[in-house]
Amino acid sequence: MESQTYRIGHELVERVFHFDPAAGSFGTVELRGNPKNVWIRPSRPSPEFEFQIREPASNDLQIISSWDRHTAFSGERDERADETHLIATLRRRNPELEIKLHYQCFRGRPFIRQWAEFKNIGDRPLVLEKVSLLSLELGAAFGDLAGSHGLKRIKKEGVAKWFETYSFDGASDNELTFETGRWREATWLALWRKSSPQGLIVGWETSAITRCRLDPPETEGRMHLRVTMHPAYRLEPGATFEIPKAFVGIYEGDLDEGCYLAHRFTESHLNWPNPGDDFPYVMFNSWGYGTAIDEKLARQAIDLCAQLGVEVFVTDFGWEGPDWRPQPEIFPSGLAPLSEECHRRGMKFGIHLSFGNVSEESRLYQEHPDWVFGEGCWAYGQGRLPVYALSLGLPDAQQWAVEKVVEVLDREKVDWFLTDTHLWGHANPKKHTLTADQDYLAATGFESVMAEIHSRRPQVLMEHCDGGLSLPNYKMLQQHVTTITCDNAGALETRLSVYDLSRVLPPRYLDKYQQEWRSHYANRSCMFGGPWILMTPIHTLEPGSSDWNELVEDIRLYKQYRSRIRDGKVLHLVEPNEPADPTWDGWDAIGTYHPGEDAAIVFAFRTQGKVPTHTIPMKCLHPRQKYVVHLVDTDQRYTATGREIMRKGLTLELDAYAENPHAHCSEIILIEPAA
Repeated sequence: MESQTYRIGHELVERVFHFDPAAGSFGTVELRGNPKNVWIRPSRPSPEFEFQIREPASNDLQIISSWDRHTAFSGERDERADETHLIATLRRRNPELEIKLHYQCFRGRPFIRQWAEFKNIGDRPLVLEKVSLLSLELGAAFGDLAGSHGLKRIKKEGVAKWFETYSFDGASDNELTFETGRWREATWLALWRKSSPQGLIVGWETSAITRCRLDPPETEGRMHLRVTMHPAYRLEPGATFEIPKAFVGIYEGDLDEGCYLAHRFTESHLNWPNPGDDFPYVMFNSWGYGTAIDEKLARQAIDLCAQLGVEVFVTDFGWEGPDWRPQPEIFPSGLAPLSEECHRRGMKFGIHLSFGNVSEESRLYQEHPDWVFGEGCWAYGQGRLPVYALSLGLPDAQQWAVEKVVEVLDREKVDWFLTDTHLWGHANPKKHTLTADQDYLAATGFESVMAEIHSRRPQVLMEHCDGGLSLPNYKMLQQHVTTITCDNAGALETRLSVYDLSRVLPPRYLDKYQQEWRSHYANRSCMFGGPWILMTPIHTLEPGSSDWNELVEDIRLYKQYRSRIRDGKVLHLVEPNEPADPTWDGWDAIGTYHPGEDAAIVFAFRTQGKVPTHTIPMKCLHPRQKYVVHLVDTDQRYTATGREIMRKGLTLELDAYAENPHAHCSEIILIEPAA
């Protein structure tokens, strides 16, 4: 058999593979964006996978990689109008496996997606202890690399910041390593060369625990980037295990440019489809009333929401009894009449549906107590405890969850629901034989439940909410239309979260729950990105009052420009900070630039400090194009070229502190092409 070379890609990205029949090995020999933006060009092929197998009978461990001698190899290619799919199939003995490596790229997107299938073609079971989602031997100089990763949940009392991002510098850091999964970091890493505007972004699509590691050259002679997981998955004869998908992208420019390209790629080919031009919605969530919500108060709030132009009304936690039926003492007619009223008033209807929690009073617990394990979280109304976590690693529990959720959605005529606290629980090892690692079973069980609900009720929109974002990964984006950022938070906390999360998440996946209110400053702190969710005692707001009119005005602006924000490139302009930080002058700003419209929007805030004037940097504008710069609040307008705006910046004066040292200020700046 002769050596074989395969290519996948186009003018924006290309990956070249080589199969050596003498060695029986397969690997990447080149990964590049253009002839000057090369990330892999090794002296020998970079390995495509490495996994660790245990044979249960002997308990022996064996490491297998694409460098090993394989007994058979074949490659096939599927070309479509805007998509290319390459499949490389390898077979091996001892143990007997068939390995299919999939690579996929799309026209106009500088990303290559990959995954693998492992089929046990032998006659004895195997256990996959460790598998590679991604394995790349990078050709860049380690000291020339810098990077960003994170979104780790760090929220604690007295700290405004909910999430942390981390930087990496190859000149000073010995290695890069982090862990992803629920309550861990995002399944995302950006690397760039310090000597040139060239970068690489990788992402992976799973809620299970994974580990990302970048070793310096001293480790193996070449710099190796690996993303691995430890599923401990028992693979029976004839069975197939699919490794979660991952992708690699190449970009030129700053980090905002790389993030924008990743946002456009995932929105086009990975994420839950955008519901329409009017998304993200203006919403209302009843948790502003806590568990005090009832039918009378809900109807009053629905009427006010309809007057304001709210598009989705959500009844949050407190409506449900132990068997996921409305509590008759507070919702005697059920929730369906409320849904019908919302529909009559032009709104969608949503509910809080924390199906991963099981009350001791429920029929499920009485009939299947072995389907729960460990403590759940405050569901079904206060005082109805204990509550247990549903073992979503069990197929029977998964099926129950699907049937119960579909039953509730249909009965209560639900258009939208949000998952919350204790999304899943582990299984009791004393009562069940586990076929894989506990976390892997639970996380993939939750993913299976969400996928099946989506398949059976595709018109129902699902929001990820877990007391603040807990699944910062690309699998979550596929199964939810949006996600919470921080939870039960003030204006500054919200902006801190949006600023950090918008590196990884596309703008529509940045929904905000507004608690601080009655000002432009508070409203605008929730207007950038995904759904703007009012979570306030709305019946205390008097129609026609100044607070009401400000809210109406901001809702109008939000609806007018939400698609520009949703589809634009996020511009991280002035980073917010903790109030206690003495270096922070109280200013922050975030913006968006929409290439198709050649227009930008900037949201600027002054939260504290003694500096009434600030110059906000600007970028992405066409240097020779003339733009009209419009300050919405003062209605000031001036015309300047893109070069002038980017050179001078946007100078603002927000001087409410002169009269009130506790005042908070904001401004919206529109930048649009001059006629």
